[in-house]
Amino acid sequence: MYPQALEALGDLLVARGDVRDAATYLARALEIRTAVDPQGAPRVRLLIKLGDAEAREGMREAAERAYDEALRIRPDLAEAEVEQGRRLASEQRLTDAIERYHRALRMDSRSASAAAGLGAAFERLGRRDDSIRWYQTALELDPSSAEYRNALGFLLFEIGRREEGIDLVGESIRLRPDWDLPKRNLQWMEEQVR
Repeated sequence: MYPQALEALGDLLVARGDVRDAATYLARALEIRTAVDPQGAPRVRLLIKLGDAEAREGMREAAERAYDEALRIRPDLAEAEVEQGRRLASEQRLTDAIERYHRALRMDSRSASAAAGLGAAFERLGRRDDSIRWYQTALELDPSSAEYRNALGFLLFEIGRREEGIDLVGESIRLRPDWDLPKRNLQWMEEQVR
């Protein structure tokens, strides 16, 4: 089977939530890519996808190996640093996650996902001013992101900037009408102001 087909099957399985089987197909595609072009961009992309799938399955060490290998091939690859940051944050290692997000931004100053990762990490540490600043930066870098608008809006609402918060969450609903989280957030916010 061609590595592109295996990768496509892996992507499809991830989208359906069958991450364990997806990891199997992505790993096989990676084996083939490694034999053909061990330093190529398709291999790096597959390493990141495999790391993501493994992290979602709780296979943290395997995910870390995949991300580290991607960084070994492409040390300037900001997205691998962002994924490492997410993994560390999920393990409550927020200081380490913040370091990874900053490293990603040094590699790519336009990485909205790294800025948003900093926003989330600082929020969990209770550093709301830093969190707001980084979520705002993420939105400046990616103005079409419903996720960043929702996160910033909810945070602003919580600190008393209610009107701004409601507006941002409402905008996130307009950007992604199929996404339930901002709808629930907006409903909760409206109940709080009554």
